Amino acid sequence: MRRFLSLLWNGQALRHLPFALSNPAESPVRLELHRPSSRPRDVSDQHVPVSMRPLILGVRVDESFGDLVARDCTLVVTDRVTEERLGEIQLTPGDSVPLGDARLQLFRTTGSRNRTVPPLTRWWRYALSWEHARRAPARGDGLCMSASDLRCLNVYYMWPRPVFLVGVAAGDRSNFFPMDLVGRVDADHFLLALRATSPAIELMETSRVIAMSAAPADQRRAVYALGAHHRKSSVDTSALPFDVGRSERHGLPVLRGGFTRELSVQQVHRFGSHVLFDCRVDAEQGTTPRQLAHISAMYAEWLARHRRPVEEADPG
Repeated sequence: MRRFLSLLWNGQALRHLPFALSNPAESPVRLELHRPSSRPRDVSDQHVPVSMRPLILGVRVDESFGDLVARDCTLVVTDRVTEERLGEIQLTPGDSVPLGDARLQLFRTTGSRNRTVPPLTRWWRYALSWEHARRAPARGDGLCMSASDLRCLNVYYMWPRPVFLVGVAAGDRSNFFPMDLVGRVDADHFLLALRATSPAIELMETSRVIAMSAAPADQRRAVYALGAHHRKSSVDTSALPFDVGRSERHGLPVLRGGFTRELSVQQVHRFGSHVLFDCRVDAEQGTTPRQLAHISAMYAEWLARHRRPVEEADPG
């Protein structure tokens, strides 16, 4: 009873399940932009999160999109195997960022619908999430996302988000921390959205180079512990519980023996709670057969009911 009362008092976040991603190139869902007067456009390989407060999503568009993105539209999530419509996020267009001969159109999320769990289950979790969001300032949560944005984010996380360990350095300072707010929107542009309060932003803007390592799913606990580095101006990478070396191109901290990607920063933009880095891919090498990733827990439950369960990541 005490635990139940605590749940009612504090609420509960909408969970994103940590799991082992075996093939990052194959998502179980398809993302499409819809408007009543336009044909749907598949944007599965052209999207990226930009800000958490407010929640802003970015989609790469070009002139072929016409007026599809000029007005309010809907991001629809569809399961690739069953073709079942799992959820949607209502979007309203805002600013845009140039991407060569295209642009990253930014959308503010305004509402959502999740079809992966029964209505009573969904609304019970939404009620707990609303209370959890309401009490965020009392918990010292510096982000304080709205309940509506948290529901939209949970739908967005039906698209699996791989976790990377980001290595940066400038002068005698370095850092190494986990991120999943990243995405490649075309062959020439890889984007990262980092919380604006992170001291690592200074290192990234100074050096203009970034290295990424695929986070191993069997070391989830150690990966999450590195989240504390988001608040540090510098860390000793030689003291980490990982085999950390230096990247070949830029000499930045990377995990040895797995997948790594090296980037050069082309543009830096600030939107809402985050700083968006538009980067060029300089080099990629290696593999990580089981990469840590996050997925909406409600969608993971839907997959389990359809006998396609994801493999939950080992705490390590």
